[in-house]
Amino acid sequence: MGFSCGEVFHNSMLPSIVSAQRIGSLSALGLAVGNAGSLVALTAVLLTIALPASKEIDWSFLPTQPLFGLDPALHEHERIAGGNCRAVAAGFPSSLAVVDTGSTFDRGDGAARGG
Repeated sequence: MGFSCGEVFHNSMLPSIVSAQRIGSLSALGLAVGNAGSLVALTAVLLTIALPASKEIDWSFLPTQPLFGLDPALHEHERIAGGNCRAVAAGFPSSLAVVDTGSTFDRGDGAARGG
């Protein structure tokens, strides 16, 4: 749900930063990079928090305890919000870089009169 809301927000900014011919390719690139970032983040959480907390896999490269001192007995590793932190860190710079072009809101009466 959050991704869909973000997609609408980012796609609404596309006409102000690229030409009409490149909107589709930039939107697709943003979707691909976002998905790749999610996979990297999920893999990092799996290898550094979830698997060490489960103690079921004993691979030599895994830490012995979850990172950040999370206590598996208190189920702290299940509540970590790393994805939200990544979304804020990635979204904040884009909100600074895009210039607000003002409102293009139409109340609807102009469209109703114009047919």
